Amino acid sequence: ISIIGSLSIIYIIMKDGRSKLSRVPNRLLFAMSIIDTCSSAAYACSTSPIPKDAKQTYGAIGNSLTCNMQGFFIHLGLGVPIYNASLCLYYLGTIRYNMSETIFSEKYECYMHAIAIFLPFVTGAMAIIFGSFNDKHIFCYLQGKCSNLISSECEEALDTYGNIMMIFLYIWYFVIIVVICTSMVLVHKTVQEKERLARKHSFPTHSLSRGNVETREG
Repeated sequence: ISIIGSLSIIYIIMKDGRSKLSRVPNRLLFAMSIIDTCSSAAYACSTSPIPKDAKQTYGAIGNSLTCNMQGFFIHLGLGVPIYNASLCLYYLGTIRYNMSETIFSEKYECYMHAIAIFLPFVTGAMAIIFGSFNDKHIFCYLQGKCSNLISSECEEALDTYGNIMMIFLYIWYFVIIVVICTSMVLVHKTVQEKERLARKHSFPTHSLSRGNVETREG
């Protein structure tokens, strides 16, 4: 379902070409959909990329290369919540702080793309170098090298980089959740304030109608 939704968004944006890509939120959504498609496709492969010599893993027909590829593309999915947070910050800037789309694009958009793309790419590449993408029985991702082996068969029980990355991911996701929730609360508060001001300065149409009726009767 995620792949279908992301491909649909890509198709809708690409169908109109540059007209839709000229907008900041469309560019953020477009990039997010591409990353989500790659990550979801990697999840869809399930146990197939896991090395075939893995113990107690049904459907494992891959090798270390396919396992690393699956783990890497799943890890790229970290860019999806980053783009979600970026969209929230965009609407916060334009709605609450009256920031123009041009200024937002010039000052912040490039950094949002850089964080959403390069952060998962670099950390994922380092995970491949350190051999941190291993069999998790349902797919390949951050997992200790020796977690699926008997302790006597392996000297190192835990993968240091993998553990550091998992801690980093938990902290990072927490920060993203805080950014999204805070942005949405502030946007909602701003919309309520603007609606309250609009009601305060609007003319009561029912009173005007009643006044017109009384004038005609008089």
